[in-house]
Amino acid sequence: MPFIQEILKYGSLSVVGLEKNCGKTECLNYILNRLPREGRKVCVTSIGIDGERIDQVTSTSKPEITLSEGLLFSTSEKHYRMRNLLSEVVGISEETTSLGRVITSRVIREG
Repeated sequence: MPFIQEILKYGSLSVVGLEKNCGKTECLNYILNRLPREGRKVCVTSIGIDGERIDQVTSTSKPEITLSEGLLFSTSEKHYRMRNLLSEVVGISEETTSLGRVITSRVIREG
């Protein structure tokens, strides 16, 4: 897995794509499933539409991102309430966005 070994050299990573259905979510899931967890803090955040099961433009189904136990994630209050996993809040931003404050949480049970 030279790809994962290369990623481990860096402190952060962005998965970016300029087109719909170009594999961003599949790439992120691949990375998350193969990253060694020992001694590492991993946090996932998104600036897209979180929790969307059907693409709002193409009306096709979308893959979900699976977060495993111990991972951190940040999302809006609105989307945090819609989560499909058990988690504990570790931080709440003071600023408010159009979707509420930003919640940072640790996954307790995968989802």
